[in-house]
Amino acid sequence: MNFTKKLKKVKIVSGIALLAAIVILVFVGYFDFQQQDSQAVTQIEEKLLPTIIANNVSFYLDSSWCQAIVYNDRIAQKLTDPSANNKCLDNATQFTDEDVRIFTEIKSISQNEKLGVMKISYEKYQNNSVGISFHNDCAFCGLRYLYTTSTVQFVDVEREVKYKQINSNWYKIKQDVL
Repeated sequence: MNFTKKLKKVKIVSGIALLAAIVILVFVGYFDFQQQDSQAVTQIEEKLLPTIIANNVSFYLDSSWCQAIVYNDRIAQKLTDPSANNKCLDNATQFTDEDVRIFTEIKSISQNEKLGVMKISYEKYQNNSVGISFHNDCAFCGLRYLYTTSTVQFVDVEREVKYKQINSNWYKIKQDVL
């Protein structure tokens, strides 16, 4: 076999090996994301959800300019940026010791479990189904996890919102925020 034929054979084998490596990396990456989503919702369900339910929290926000919480018909806020013009939530009062306790408990769980939850809110869907959304703390990423015990049929909207069912009660929602 001459040198040109050997070189051609080496190029073909190298190309096949490279393609196989790429396929394996994509395959492993896909399952790693699946596992990350599954771990995140398990941590939220086991660690964060009990605190939210026990304190009847319907809204939580931890942003750079405002900290807010709504529970048991109480609306409370703490502005962390004076330029916010004292307005974070309508009809909100300043944090009391109890507000700080609940807010800090949720924030601590989120930080300790590396969940990165910035916002928690109840959302209504078709047939008056209600879900709790856990919005990740990432600028303009539009990523949230939705927990619902109702049967909901989500439909992706091209270039706007994509739904992925993680398990029977959890969905990952990616939304274009720009």
